[in-house]
Amino acid sequence: MIAAVLAAAAVAPAQVLVVSETRGFHHDSIPAAKAMIGSLGYRTAYVEARQLTVGRLRHARAIVFLNTSGELRLDAAGRRRLLAFVRGGGGFVGTHSAAATFQRWRAFRRMLGAEFLTHAPPGPGSVALGHFPATWSDPNQRRLIADGLRWATQPSRARSVAAP
Repeated sequence: MIAAVLAAAAVAPAQVLVVSETRGFHHDSIPAAKAMIGSLGYRTAYVEARQLTVGRLRHARAIVFLNTSGELRLDAAGRRRLLAFVRGGGGFVGTHSAAATFQRWRAFRRMLGAEFLTHAPPGPGSVALGHFPATWSDPNQRRLIADGLRWATQPSRARSVAAP
């Protein structure tokens, strides 16, 4: 019985928490991005940043900041939980404008490894890696996101999430 439960858990799709909340620029591509992420075969839960609770993080393998922007509603304890999740080996994937999120939170920028400053206006033929709805049906974008999530959700990424 125990072996059957463990075997089933080993093949169960990974839990991915997707945050697409915006407090700055809101991309029209977010519905298309959600649809593409949802089609990748993960157990996907769409949440706001403030819903990154200990219970949800305990069952998640990765968090995706999907075209997020601005200063999201996440209190100090939630910020500590997010950092602890990633430091403990939990996966984190930030798409397109994730670097335009929490710009006043230095620890987030360090974790992400980037900071949004500006970009040129989109022009003809530009794909902007997530800016436009059509980007999310492009096979190259799908492969990029799928490969990133596959890496971020690897079962060997040992981690623990503790209450602050």
